[in-house]
Amino acid sequence: MNRERRQSRLSRRQTVLESLRRGTALFLAYSSITRTLRSQFHLMTGCPSTVILLVPDMKTLGVHRKAAELLLNAHDLRSPRYIANSTIVHGIESHRKKDDGRLIEELAGCKTVLILARSLDAVPAELLAAADATLTLERPDVRLIHAARALLKRTPIDHQAAVALTGCDFHVLARALMKYHLDVDDAVALKMRCAGVPIACHSLEDLPGYASLKPWARSLIEDLARERSGEIGWQDVDRGVLIHGPPGTGKTFFASALARSCGIPLVTASVSKWQSAGHLGNLLAAMNATFEKARSQQPAILFLDELDSIGDRTRFEGEHEVYSTQVVNHLLECIDGAEGRDKIIVVAATNFPEAIDPALLRSGRIERHVRLDLPDADERADILRFHMGYSCVSDDLGTLAADLDGWTPADLERLAREAKRCARGRQRVPQIQDLADALPPLQTVLDQTVSRTSVHEAGHAVVALLLWSDMKVALSVRKSYRPSVSVIELGHAQFSHCQPDVYTRESLEDLICRALAGAAAEHLVLGAHSDGVGGRKGSDIEYATRLATQIVASYGMGRSLMFALDGAKIDANTAWHLPRQMRSEIMGILQSQFERAKSLLSDHVPILTSLAGHLLEKGKLSADEVATIFHGCA
Repeated sequence: MNRERRQSRLSRRQTVLESLRRGTALFLAYSSITRTLRSQFHLMTGCPSTVILLVPDMKTLGVHRKAAELLLNAHDLRSPRYIANSTIVHGIESHRKKDDGRLIEELAGCKTVLILARSLDAVPAELLAAADATLTLERPDVRLIHAARALLKRTPIDHQAAVALTGCDFHVLARALMKYHLDVDDAVALKMRCAGVPIACHSLEDLPGYASLKPWARSLIEDLARERSGEIGWQDVDRGVLIHGPPGTGKTFFASALARSCGIPLVTASVSKWQSAGHLGNLLAAMNATFEKARSQQPAILFLDELDSIGDRTRFEGEHEVYSTQVVNHLLECIDGAEGRDKIIVVAATNFPEAIDPALLRSGRIERHVRLDLPDADERADILRFHMGYSCVSDDLGTLAADLDGWTPADLERLAREAKRCARGRQRVPQIQDLADALPPLQTVLDQTVSRTSVHEAGHAVVALLLWSDMKVALSVRKSYRPSVSVIELGHAQFSHCQPDVYTRESLEDLICRALAGAAAEHLVLGAHSDGVGGRKGSDIEYATRLATQIVASYGMGRSLMFALDGAKIDANTAWHLPRQMRSEIMGILQSQFERAKSLLSDHVPILTSLAGHLLEKGKLSADEVATIFHGCA
């Protein structure tokens, strides 16, 4: 009897070995399942039990099911029938509630059940509660990769190549192991392609600019290296960053370079992509799929573009309020729900951080916020040199870049593409002359416009220096510019002084007065103000209206103590949704501060005209020069 058992056991082992030699994928799946189930004694010996095995990569479910049947039943895989009273291996492709009852009924009579599923969400709640264990399939490791090469009788590979292959997609790994020659470079390239890291993308250190982001990025790269070595845990790694700033500053480009420098996958998504999937259910499913993709490749960077499209729950109203609220709530659950988001770093980008729900930006979620501003003259020269090729080095490049104030990195990249196109037409390597020829024509600002702008900016400076003793103001105006797709500012006033810990109505009214001082100066000197004081977000009138609305509707500094609006969510359009009495009070504050600015300027006309004249003549005044002119005239 014992001899027959030994022969039967040897026969089963021979069947398993012959089956495993049929393909690398089956061998890898069989070995991974064997290691994962080694702690499940009852399942492996055929005793009554129910085990759920999570297989994150859905594409491998078929081969893993065959491998599990071979391991637990040791029967001919070509037979469509299961051996009587053997272990049942069931794969769940997707979750359909209408199928839950039928599945539970079919498995009720089975003694031993192994369920393969992509995630716990796909498993019926009843089966989940009744399971003896829930395990996640272990990925093929270095030892298994070496064993597979030996089984296939291929040339052995070194340890570094095997380590790189562990990060590859399952089926890519199975095909790669069949190659007769496989070196480290091939293995690394395969890993990066499977991980979604662009091979042609530049690393972070190659990129010019990003002065505000590179320190954080370097610390993240170091922390990831420490986490891989076991020096720190994943809980000590940053959860994410919100990059905000003007359009075209290279937020998406930064995410790609960061992923390459970190050596981890990059998964990209946006609310518009999720929305294109269809109705609410499809949108939420697309959102889940994005996070599942990142989770299956973890550690990974998940880049969420235009995050402001998700909205803010405090601003939702009307028939779409419930819909939009569910979208925000589901994203909150994905980012930091009960199960967490595992080893995923969220990098989000937006042009309007104030439009994002605060719950998304709190600590533990997208907790770090970094502003990415337009590049200065030196950074513009570096960006042009980077896109043109470092062979295009010339002192004239700095002079050329200095004339491109207000240009975004996207504008500069477009300029470099045009210059290289010109060089190809001339059949030569790109040169500085090609860049100069590709520039749009220099636009000269009319003298009367420059004069008006000088008066406007001087008005800001005079009122600011009158209201704050520690104020420093630097001024500039444009007399010519190179047009780009971005907004060009004809004048600019830069303020610097000690900010108060708390604001009173008086200090807020001072800010409103300073903001309206440019328009007041134009009225006083030229009889009326121009469209430069408004017309867009961030303009003088928009800023002043926002502050006046906060005074009345948020801070309780008006005629009523009633709290009507969240101060952080107020913009210039908010005032029109308030009751008439509040709107009237807001308009009264704006008008009184406008008259106050005119009164201050009318008492100091010599200072205003002198400062405007010097600015018109020189085009740029430093804070020290402005102070000297102000105190000299006073």
